[in-house]
Amino acid sequence: MSLTTVNFFEVVKKQYVFKMKSYRSLFTSLIITQLIGILFSMGGGGSMGIGGGDFYVNISFLSADIVIAFTMLAVFTYGIQLTTKAYRYDDFTFVTNRMSACIANIFFLLSMSVFGAITAILSGNLIKVIAYFMEDSVVDIRSSITIMQYVFGVVSTILLIFLFSTFGYFIGAMVQRHKLFMFVIPTVIIGVIVFFSKWEIQLVVEFGKFFFQETLFSLFVLKVGVTSLLLFAVSFWAMNRLEVRE
Repeated sequence: MSLTTVNFFEVVKKQYVFKMKSYRSLFTSLIITQLIGILFSMGGGGSMGIGGGDFYVNISFLSADIVIAFTMLAVFTYGIQLTTKAYRYDDFTFVTNRMSACIANIFFLLSMSVFGAITAILSGNLIKVIAYFMEDSVVDIRSSITIMQYVFGVVSTILLIFLFSTFGYFIGAMVQRHKLFMFVIPTVIIGVIVFFSKWEIQLVVEFGKFFFQETLFSLFVLKVGVTSLLLFAVSFWAMNRLEVRE
């Protein structure tokens, strides 16, 4: 009998460090995805034209919105990946249980969300610099937002990206719980959208407004926090009922 006491938080820490070192390829993949997003962003997120007589001015709005969207899609897929057998079996390197593995995954996805959000937002300046040198145009890189607004923007982006990663983790956990969910979940989502569309309720738009158009920052944090917590709770329930090793 071993007299060594296994500390739960130490196990979580070791698993987290292990994932950060072992899954570095996911960070590389995220950067490549963001580079692709930058290419798509070069056309501008919107434009408007002003003309009269012998002149015409076309104004294009450059932003990191497309890069952020690509980042959300990427971390969504990474959340699913973490629930697959290959990634779950890595946890057996340690004396662990489903709870410690799940918490380590939460911190890993949060770390990816922080990294992805910061690099995505910084890519906005890179897009403007590239546009300045590649196009025969004037690029205005001035910003009218305050430092506090910028910080709120960064935190909000981190939370939104993290929310997408937790949703991916939830989808992956349910599919691992039973392969039938691979067909059930898309069917339910499409069915709900179609059902509400008949009643002229734009479900996707309303869902977007619930998170993306929240004006009160504290309420926004609460919405994302509660939603992510619920998704991880259900994910843990699904993963905890899996066999120790298939």
